[in-house]
Amino acid sequence: MGTEKPLRFKILRQSMPRISQKVLTQQLRELERDGLVKREMFSEMPVRVEYSLTAFGRKLRPVLQELDSWARKYLL
Repeated sequence: MGTEKPLRFKILRQSMPRISQKVLTQQLRELERDGLVKREMFSEMPVRVEYSLTAFGRKLRPVLQELDSWARKYLL
């Protein structure tokens, strides 16, 4: 989630093609439980669900970017 605007599940899924829908759902639930991600459901038909980083989640962004950089350099 490199953006400030909320993202729908479908967009998240498309941006990570190597992760299954089940695993993405589980990870989002864990991130929500841990206070890193906010899940917002809208009473529309069909129901719209958006995910965004919480203030706490945004504080971790620099750390995660460094970890991503390290992984790309040494693991890929």
